[in-house]
Amino acid sequence: MDKLLYPNLPNLESRMNLVESHKVAGLARLRHEYQKFVDADWRNRIFLVRRAVFWCIRRVTVKILSVLVGLPLLEVGRLVRPFVAVGIGMLRYDRLGHLVANTEFWLRRRSLRKDHSREINLLLTGRPANRQVLTMIKRRVTVWESNLLLELYRELKNRRQNSPIWIDLGTTGWIDLGTTGANLREIWNCAGPQMSFTPDEHRQGERILRSLGIVPGEPFVCFCSRDRAYLETVHNYRTRDQWSYHDYRDCDINNYLPAAEFLATQGLWALRMGAVVEKPIKSSQPRVIDYATKFRSDFADVYLMAHCKFFIGSTAGNLCLSNAFNVPCALANIVPLGYISVSPKDLFIPKKYRHAESRRFLTFR
Repeated sequence: MDKLLYPNLPNLESRMNLVESHKVAGLARLRHEYQKFVDADWRNRIFLVRRAVFWCIRRVTVKILSVLVGLPLLEVGRLVRPFVAVGIGMLRYDRLGHLVANTEFWLRRRSLRKDHSREINLLLTGRPANRQVLTMIKRRVTVWESNLLLELYRELKNRRQNSPIWIDLGTTGWIDLGTTGANLREIWNCAGPQMSFTPDEHRQGERILRSLGIVPGEPFVCFCSRDRAYLETVHNYRTRDQWSYHDYRDCDINNYLPAAEFLATQGLWALRMGAVVEKPIKSSQPRVIDYATKFRSDFADVYLMAHCKFFIGSTAGNLCLSNAFNVPCALANIVPLGYISVSPKDLFIPKKYRHAESRRFLTFR
């Protein structure tokens, strides 16, 4: 009867065979996927074991080197200090602000010492926040980039914390509350910029200006606001919540846009800066350029900040580039107050503080 009504319908045996073949194919597919999972799991386990073994071998190697090589070298360095001042330090390499400000302050302070020609200094670094900055630092002091040497340095410093060999790169030179409580701005103002550009780099910078539509020699300003994007993207080894203690320093880039657009109407170019930014800007002014979103590079970050007429922004890391090249700054939403400015040419207004309970803005009285 079925065949009369539905001539294309297979008989019961054929249908049973078809169902069975689908079961077999499904089981085979399931078995194949399970085997892939098992194989992948074992590969992951092997990878984790290899990484753990490598880490253990590396740690043991570092400890052995610190005892057999590092400690004797520290003793030699201590003995020759009356004749040659040997110093070893670690750059604050992973954040632009510290890489620039801490190193520039140390270089300026060193340049004011009369006997710095008797010094032999070695600075260690990992992968830098800005490659161009590291290139320029290397012109002033010997720098070795090595993760292994960094581990050896940390091991030795833990063993000999009070050794006179260690170079202190822990301060930016704004306000040193950790030691004297004194403002150290005079060091910034008594010594000039320690980083400089080569003739080839100047030509490269002029090409970048032309690519942005700016004729070399035309005045331009840079502006920037600090936001959460950089830490969450570049330093994603921590979660959003773990980085949230920096949130009080953030502000909206649109707060600075009216100032940039006003300057554009006065004939200046305005370049929005930033290595990684949270959002693009929108402006009807053709002289306002969203450089951070469309054009940025490590070299251009440094060149533009070093050659702008002045900088508008807050305590983002690239503020320190302006300070390093003695570029005047107009700073709004400054927080914390310890980072107000380093130059008498700078202008600033602090970020407003609210009372935790009443939620009213605090005054200066």
